[in-house]
Amino acid sequence: MTDKSSSWLNTGVLIITALVLSSCVSPSQLLNRAEEEWEKREYALAIEDALASFDLAWEQDQEGEDVLAAKDFLLRRHPLAERRLDDAAQALMKGNDTEREEAWILYQMLYDMNEKVFRSPASAFLQPQDFSEPLRRAKAASALIKYDRAISLMNEGTRESYIQAADLFDTIDAIIPDYRDGRRLKRLCREKGTITISFASDSLDIRTSPGIPLPIGVEDGLKRDIRNAIEDADRADFLAFVEHPSEALARKAGADVYISIDGRIDVTSGMEDDYTFRGQVTWRRMYEGSVTLRAQCLTDGSDEAVGTRVDLDQQVTVEFLPAKSGSEELGEEAFIERFSNASWYRRQLENAQQDLEEVVGHAFFSVWALANSRGDVAFLDRAMVSKNSETEARSIAPEVYRDMEDYIQRDLPRFLEFADMNLANRLREELRTSLVDDSAFPPMLKELGEARKAIQN
Repeated sequence: MTDKSSSWLNTGVLIITALVLSSCVSPSQLLNRAEEEWEKREYALAIEDALASFDLAWEQDQEGEDVLAAKDFLLRRHPLAERRLDDAAQALMKGNDTEREEAWILYQMLYDMNEKVFRSPASAFLQPQDFSEPLRRAKAASALIKYDRAISLMNEGTRESYIQAADLFDTIDAIIPDYRDGRRLKRLCREKGTITISFASDSLDIRTSPGIPLPIGVEDGLKRDIRNAIEDADRADFLAFVEHPSEALARKAGADVYISIDGRIDVTSGMEDDYTFRGQVTWRRMYEGSVTLRAQCLTDGSDEAVGTRVDLDQQVTVEFLPAKSGSEELGEEAFIERFSNASWYRRQLENAQQDLEEVVGHAFFSVWALANSRGDVAFLDRAMVSKNSETEARSIAPEVYRDMEDYIQRDLPRFLEFADMNLANRLREELRTSLVDDSAFPPMLKELGEARKAIQN
């Protein structure tokens, strides 16, 4: 295609923009723009803007200067625009296949331009030609060239050629709807070029200790993530996804690729009671396991896999100072700055929140409280405070330790149940990041899919 023809074809894109902009400019501005476009050889665009200028001016004042100026532009240049675009289109029709394929675009531009003239008051003094027949012939020529190319691609018998052929049939259908048997052949391309990917059913084993709800949907969610990654790396319209409980059944059903998510994840939690000897109790939760994502190409026997580990180990240790020290007596500094200080308790809670954002996190609290074998905690509302060899009882207001008491009594049991996090989403995101986002899985699977290149008609 010549540079000049390409420039005129690009004008079609510019026309759409111009029509949007024309709704908020004056007739004179539109006509000035038409003059500039004409100088750039954007002939169809220039006529569109001149028509818009004329129509807008006509609505405002049929005898005004803007009407006369736009009319003069159209009388001088509309016939010239028709001739130049028609000449360019005819030149394309006499060119090679690539040029002949594009000729209809110029004729469509001419046809659309003159349709606007017919609907404009300017039709009273312009004599637009009817380009419907040249447009029909140019479309037929383009469709035939593309059709023959699509048939040649189908005869190559590769997945890529089927995809290219289907795209050509889509283009043909946009030019001439229901052209020959193009829609049927497109369906055949889809059938021949589609990779069928089978997921293994329920191959990921997640086990939880008593009291922890089983995280639902981890494997199904990960399968959706894998499917999205495959579609992003390939052509979604040439992929089919199914599910089978075994490779043998997938193979029997005609699947091309079999994907399994194998592995086991153990989710546990519990309390480690060292209250009697050290005055400490630790609430601990964790999960750990190994997961392998495997893709087997059932058409050629190739096999690829990526694996990862998932780990979480979080602990909260509470030191019960009276039990640790074996006394309910405190130094004055410890009493004032710590155990009778609400701000100090709040800082411990804030630090714990940060610590438990880590995969391996350990939060530590020190409290003025007692605990029993059932795990019940009782904060003390007084302490014996020693100062200068004297001891006196001092009270501790409940609001000092209330937040900490609520955390230990209410939040730590929920901590052991993983109730403060969406465990299913966390596991899914961790697996997706390791197995899909940060691995070579999508390109690996695409390579496996290329085994379909051997498919013949």
